[in-house]
Amino acid sequence: WCLTIYGSQRDAKVHGNCKPNGNPKVVVVRDPKPDYGEWKTLGALQVLNKNMYSLKTKMRGLNKLGWKSVHSSNNVEETKLVLEPLNRKQYGPPLPEFNAINDIFDLLDEHNCFRYVVLRSHEEIKQDFISKDVDILVNDYFMFKSITGAANINRKKMRDFDNGPNTQVIIGGKWTFDVRYVGDGYYSTDWELQMLRDRVKIDGVWVQESMSYAMSLIYHYLVHKPPNTKATSSRWVLISQEMPQLDHENSCRARTELKKYLTAHNYTVTKPHDTDTGYYPLKPCNTPQ
Repeated sequence: WCLTIYGSQRDAKVHGNCKPNGNPKVVVVRDPKPDYGEWKTLGALQVLNKNMYSLKTKMRGLNKLGWKSVHSSNNVEETKLVLEPLNRKQYGPPLPEFNAINDIFDLLDEHNCFRYVVLRSHEEIKQDFISKDVDILVNDYFMFKSITGAANINRKKMRDFDNGPNTQVIIGGKWTFDVRYVGDGYYSTDWELQMLRDRVKIDGVWVQESMSYAMSLIYHYLVHKPPNTKATSSRWVLISQEMPQLDHENSCRARTELKKYLTAHNYTVTKPHDTDTGYYPLKPCNTPQ
C-alpha cells in the first residue's frame, strides 16, 4: 500500500516507517469547515487544508518518532489515493455520476455560493462533444473539485506544489477541464472577478459577456500562446463579430485594441501561476495602425 500511495520506492523510503507490507492505523477525519490556503511545509509551499495539516503537526509532536510515524492527506483527492490501496474507499466522499457533460454544470448550479464561467469551448458543450478540454474559471478551485469529484491528471502535482493548484483535471473519467481560479494570474484578478459578475447563461452554461469573451481570446493568443499563433476559425468568428475592424488576432491593431480595453478597465497583464501556461508580455506596437 505504501508504494501505491507515494508512487515510487524513493518517495516511500523518504517517509520513514512507511513499510510496503506494514499494518498502519488509519483514522478517517471529516472536516466540515476546511480552510484551504498556502502553507510552507518541509517539502514545498503547498496549497492545502490548513486544519488537517495543523492536526498532523500536533500529533507528530506527541510521538517521539515525529514525522516518521504520523502521516496525513492534505486534500480530498489525496485522501482517495490513500484509502484506495487500503480497501477503505467507502470512507471517502462518494463520487457523483454524470451521463452527459451538461450534468456537470447543472450540479454546479445547485450550489449558490459557487460561481463559474466557461472561458472557451462552450460551443462544443452544447453538442456534448469536447475535442480537447474545457477552460473554466471558478471562484473556488477546491470547491469545484469537491462538487464534481474531479481528479488531477498529473498525480505528482496533485500535491499542489509551489505555484498553487495543478489546474488540469478529469471528471467522470472522460471530460478534461483546465480549471482557472480567481487570483491565479491567468488573467488580471479584477478581470476574473468581472467575468464572474457579468456572466450570461447560454444553453444552460454560464459564459462571458460577448466583449469580454472576445478580448479574453485576443489576450489568450497574444499573452498565453507563442507569437503568431492563430485562433481557430470558430473563435475568430466570435472575435470579428465584436471587432470587425481587426484583420487577425496577432495584428498591431489587435494589440492596440487589447491595451485600450485593459487600460479602460484598470486591468493588467499578469503572469500565470500555472507554469505550464505560456507567458509572452505584450510588446510595444511600432507598426502603422
